[in-house]
Amino acid sequence: MVRIAEYEIDPEMRELRGCGAPQPPGARAFDVLATLVRAGGEIVTKEALKRGVWPATALCPSCATSLIGRQAEIDAALATLDAAQTLTITGPAGIGKTALALTIAQRLGTVAAFDTCFVELSMLKGQQELLAAIADRCGAGTDDGTAPLERIRRALAQRRSLLVLDTAEHLIDEVGSLTARIVPDNPGLRVLVTSRERLYGTHEHVMRLAPLAVPSSAASFAEALDTAAVQLFLERAQSVDKAIRIENNLIHHVAEICRRLDGNPLEIELAAARAPLFGVVELNHRLDDRMDLLTSGYRTALPRHRTLRASLDWSYHLLSTPTRRLFRRLAVFNSAFTLDAVRAVVCDKTLKDTCAMEGICELAAKSMITVECESPLVTYRLGQTLRTYALERLRCDDDATALAQRNARYLASLAHGPADSRSG
Repeated sequence: MVRIAEYEIDPEMRELRGCGAPQPPGARAFDVLATLVRAGGEIVTKEALKRGVWPATALCPSCATSLIGRQAEIDAALATLDAAQTLTITGPAGIGKTALALTIAQRLGTVAAFDTCFVELSMLKGQQELLAAIADRCGAGTDDGTAPLERIRRALAQRRSLLVLDTAEHLIDEVGSLTARIVPDNPGLRVLVTSRERLYGTHEHVMRLAPLAVPSSAASFAEALDTAAVQLFLERAQSVDKAIRIENNLIHHVAEICRRLDGNPLEIELAAARAPLFGVVELNHRLDDRMDLLTSGYRTALPRHRTLRASLDWSYHLLSTPTRRLFRRLAVFNSAFTLDAVRAVVCDKTLKDTCAMEGICELAAKSMITVECESPLVTYRLGQTLRTYALERLRCDDDATALAQRNARYLASLAHGPADSRSG
């Protein structure tokens, strides 16, 4: 952190504050400011400024950590972008969409000589800010009277370009419209989007990112070590404290932690950061309090990636009001549930059947529930962490007690009914 008069500048976190309040400049303007600050009072020549702010490949942050267990996804994404122009990587909070996109961008820049323009969207609001940020990052020049979209198209057409739009879920319509307008007449352009839901574009290819492989409860020591989730936990724990040693007879606790965290990379990394403090046995025992426990993300990470609660808050607040109510109430189910169970337990005069069905579709589209079609009866499931988060919010609702009573009556009514209709 550097202080200049009433301003505070943090080049690593890319934050500028004036009198304690955020003062977000444009991305390129911040790059100029950061270059001057890092010079420590020395004179910065025009050439040095150009090298720092306008490199040949537009600024693309490097992935902070190595990517474990994603080689198949990397290969599939590279193959897709070799043949198609638009790829959207979707998945729930913390699943690793940004890390995968950064790795793909670096590969394309190195192997296929793409110039990469990386734009982080989470702080942007509306089409005007979106276009301004992209124009700034891809070197589209200052306003010369030409519409921003045309300047962007012109800049991206001058070279073989990869446009990475990270965290697009709150700007789905705007990003979808932009992509539809800049892609068709520019065959050298590739657009890589990360989002918790797809764009639903005409020529969009979608990769849904799955959790990391976790060991089964019956896995041997060797089998557990061979899974990506356990490998990630061990690597991150040792990066926090190189002196940590997890004995072989404790690996089953690591495996259980990874299972309880549903193979989610962000959650595993946050848990691993706590291992040197608590040890894996105590950490496993404390996972019921995961919302307050998993709070030690990388300081250089975006705010929503520094704590588990912040990551889930971002997803929750993007839901419509009726779907938020539905999401909270679904926490009453501690296993897979059916639409019949939703109608019987969750719906009432404040949440009608039609709203609940629309909410199920919204939650599935935004990667917040899992749809299971392994039998003729379709079921739905909240992951363990999402259910814990929903329960936390449900406890503040006035209807929590009535909901629990309806669930108990529903389960009792199924006591002698078909086994595959049960839930709870």
